[in-house]
Amino acid sequence: MITDAEWVRYSAVEETESGWSVVENATGLAVLVEGVPMVLLRKDIAFALVQTLNEIVISGRTFH
Repeated sequence: MITDAEWVRYSAVEETESGWSVVENATGLAVLVEGVPMVLLRKDIAFALVQTLNEIVISGRTFH
């Protein structure tokens, strides 16, 4: 679990009323999964993806 005191690499950003994007905080760019930008997502999916990506970064794990 990620606490507020920890720096997080990924965040969910609301894109007006059209959906949510998952971005890398250092660059502000949308995350790519299999070459597809993670934009215009439902809120629950964006937040689940952010949580998963940040947990992978903190734990040092990778996925293939």
